Amino acid sequence: MKLFEALSTRFSIRQIFGGFIAILSILLLTNFLAFNSFNVSNNQLAQYHHANSLYYNLLSLSPQELTEQYPNEHYRQLIIEAEKHLELLSNGGYGEFLGKEIEIAPPQGAGKLPLERIQERWPTYRDECLMLLSSRADNINGNFTIPVQSGLPIMFERISGYAQELLTVSDYILVEKKDQLPTAILVISLIAILVFILMLVFLMKVILNPLKNMENTAGELAKGHLQDQITIAGNNEIANIGSQINKLAQMLENALSFTKNMGQGNLDTDYLEADDSNSLAVALMDMRTQMKSAAEADRQRNWASDGLAKFAEILRLESDDLSKLGYNAVSNLVRYVGAQQGSIFIATQQDDETILEQIATFAYDKQKFLQKSIKPGDGIVGQAYLEEKRIYLLDIPEGYLEISAGLGHMPPKCLLVVPLIYNEEIQGIVEIASLEPISDYKVEFVESVGESIAANISTVKNNERTRNLLVKSQEITEKMRVQEDEMRQNMEEMQNTYREMITAQKDTEQKEANLNALINNTEDSIVTVDRNYRVMIINDVLKRRYKGTQYEGIDIGQNVLDTLGAVREEWKGYYDRALAGERLDFVIRSTVNNEDSFRRYHINPVRSSDGDVIGCSVFSRDVTDMKVAEIQNKKLISDLTQKDKLFEAAFFFMEVGPEKRIITINDLAAMELGYQREDLIGRDINDLFISRDTLTEGLSTMHKGDIWKEEVALLTKDGSRLMAKSVSTAVVDNETERIVKYILVFYKN
Repeated sequence: MKLFEALSTRFSIRQIFGGFIAILSILLLTNFLAFNSFNVSNNQLAQYHHANSLYYNLLSLSPQELTEQYPNEHYRQLIIEAEKHLELLSNGGYGEFLGKEIEIAPPQGAGKLPLERIQERWPTYRDECLMLLSSRADNINGNFTIPVQSGLPIMFERISGYAQELLTVSDYILVEKKDQLPTAILVISLIAILVFILMLVFLMKVILNPLKNMENTAGELAKGHLQDQITIAGNNEIANIGSQINKLAQMLENALSFTKNMGQGNLDTDYLEADDSNSLAVALMDMRTQMKSAAEADRQRNWASDGLAKFAEILRLESDDLSKLGYNAVSNLVRYVGAQQGSIFIATQQDDETILEQIATFAYDKQKFLQKSIKPGDGIVGQAYLEEKRIYLLDIPEGYLEISAGLGHMPPKCLLVVPLIYNEEIQGIVEIASLEPISDYKVEFVESVGESIAANISTVKNNERTRNLLVKSQEITEKMRVQEDEMRQNMEEMQNTYREMITAQKDTEQKEANLNALINNTEDSIVTVDRNYRVMIINDVLKRRYKGTQYEGIDIGQNVLDTLGAVREEWKGYYDRALAGERLDFVIRSTVNNEDSFRRYHINPVRSSDGDVIGCSVFSRDVTDMKVAEIQNKKLISDLTQKDKLFEAAFFFMEVGPEKRIITINDLAAMELGYQREDLIGRDINDLFISRDTLTEGLSTMHKGDIWKEEVALLTKDGSRLMAKSVSTAVVDNETERIVKYILVFYKN
């Protein structure tokens, strides 16, 4: 054993194994040479084969065989084959063996004498056989016997004996070779086994035992158990591997200490094995960098989520006053992003021109009332309005603005101008100035909050516009009512006057003249017909209106129905209803004389002093302006109704716990969904979505820390669909990294 230790110390494992392999190679070569030396060659096997064939050919040519009833050609073929085998054995040459041609040498030693005796006697025996075959040609079908005086049997006994002797010699050579081969192989194999055993002992002592030790240590390392260092004597590969395992254990111990510090939140800890060539060190340092980035990203997402929730509540409180809305928005936005100054502009129309009017400013917690207006394209604010893109400047033009502090004024280092866009329409601009650069995530937050601010500005402006339109509509409606009352009063007065004139017509021509003057000086068209539809009275206003039309020439005494053409039956119906005592009042479109106007008709029965209907009167007046105003008023009221519905559904939100139960919901959202607010508290949020898959995808998006922006279909209490846009996020606990709640904010398209 000490020899093995000395070898392992003096030589490397590779050198020792090389020596053993060289010894085994020598033994294998020796075994191979012995096998070839004592093994039977193909030449000897071929000699034995042809000797055996010769022997059996001679047996087939025995005197007894020659008396058999075989054709002579059969025996001649046997003679040819016997000569062939004899020739090959005697002189050597190429012969067939095992399906291929090999070179055969003549027999030497003991086999040579029998072969020479066969050669000596074969010609005589062959000739005797051929003569016998010639004589049996005529008796092939009968009994044939060899003559008694023939010497063929004696010759066969001698030649067959020599052939058997030749076969016996060949067989002896083969057996002798085979007997010597196992002894040589056995000796060499024993030596090889001894060498192999020595190799196994060496393997166990110098390699396997240390490897087992290293295996146990490596197994413990794989399980995470750090062991004492391995001690292996020698200066070979096994000792080197043990040294490397010791280094690996030390490196893992350093890595364990590093990861423990990381797990305790110490993300600035250093790794002792830091080296660009160390993949583990590089991976651990990358992990530290990614954890720092992830922690910062979580902080930024939570900051943005809290901010969105905060501004949703702030903006909800102000829905009527633009100035208060603007100040609350810009002041809280400046404070939240850590800036120092801000202002907000809204887009208004003045004399058919868009103007950006500053409605609120904020600087160092003191509101500045710096009223000013900016045209689109003027300055940085105007440029942001035209381009509809944010502008972020670190190089601010000199004198653009200054930030006031307790000790004086100083220019800002950073300027952020963000357009407030809602439904692809710019509602205004928010401008923020800071003494320090504003981070990218804060810029994105300002843009996100800007959408909510724009939505609220749009709602307030639309509410104000709606109130103004309603007031104007009420004024128009009141004016139309007064005009209609005046017209009705005039009509009643004219009808009363007309009745008095009919009654007094027979009494005085003066009264008739007065009546004609009255009906001809009014702006109304007047005609009366009797019960036979003949014209009784027609004023000049109507005659002038009918001039140049199919009604021109109509006069007192004529049947008014004869001139009506396509509208005869319609107007006959009006006359019949009035003659039956009905009072008609309606407005129709008139195309007389190619005019396109609206006229109000009053058709009333004319009664005698006895109360009998003796005719009917037709008063008409051009009410186009009034009708157009009425149509516009109806359209305006319809538009206002639609806009009022849109504005009422502009913005609503709800808070949902991690278990998907509603924590709180605003009144507007509850109303839109058809519920009372208290009916929805504690309810599963899935019940309010038509597609639960949509909600699941949205919660997954918020769970990743992203803002869920998507158009969704909500389910109302009556089962109808409510389409709304989501701008929602999740609030995460910084310590547990778990979602505390979801802030779902929606506004209708």
